[in-house]
Amino acid sequence: RILDVFSRIEVFKDLPFDRVKDLLLVVKKERFNKGDLIIKKNTMGDKFYVIISGTVSIKGLEEKMKEEKSYSSFEYFGEASIITNTPRKADVYAETNVEAYSIDKDSFLRLIEGTKVEENIKKLAATRSAKSWMTIKANPFFKDLSSFQITTLESMMTEIEIGKDEVIYSPEKTPEYVYIISEGKVIEQDEKGNTKEYGSGDIIGDECFINGKCRSNLLRAKTKVKVYRINGKEFMHFLEENPGIWMNLLFERGH
Repeated sequence: RILDVFSRIEVFKDLPFDRVKDLLLVVKKERFNKGDLIIKKNTMGDKFYVIISGTVSIKGLEEKMKEEKSYSSFEYFGEASIITNTPRKADVYAETNVEAYSIDKDSFLRLIEGTKVEENIKKLAATRSAKSWMTIKANPFFKDLSSFQITTLESMMTEIEIGKDEVIYSPEKTPEYVYIISEGKVIEQDEKGNTKEYGSGDIIGDECFINGKCRSNLLRAKTKVKVYRINGKEFMHFLEENPGIWMNLLFERGH
């Protein structure tokens, strides 16, 4: 059962075989009743949790969210505070009765030390936030994603800043990345000088990957821009796992 649950978690798929035995030795099962406080904001992280069943709600985030953030079966929480050695950023409550696997801080750090899993979780800890959640939800293709799908997408994202007037996409170069705009404005200009603006939540650069038809127009930052960058091959893997989103994008992009 432990291996079944952890095998469903994208960031743990790279756990070396020789660490699997260690995983089985350090995991403990915990049960929480509806309404229980599992993690308290501003305390230091002491455990990593993976939900077996039930739903937890995330409360007290500094960023205001249009809808409450929650996690359910096969999702995880508590990694950021452990990895960054900083206080918890939110309270986590059991929204329903919850069963979860937990790993204490020291065992968790030893388990992932020097592995691809450690690299993946550090990357996710730097990205996973209310801000990234809201940016994804602002995109019409992603607004109905489950929390599990959002976390999977977040694990592929790296936030970068692009200066005003910098070129983000040029038809003269084969693109490597897909971008989701977090802050600022991006402008597209055609040969006749007609322009189109893109803002928070918009995805750009995906056409080359989803249908092989790359844009013929230049894209540049109209203002200073923050974007979430996703490797094109990883993005396609995400779409292959979620064909409904792929079909919607294909339809919107005119096949």
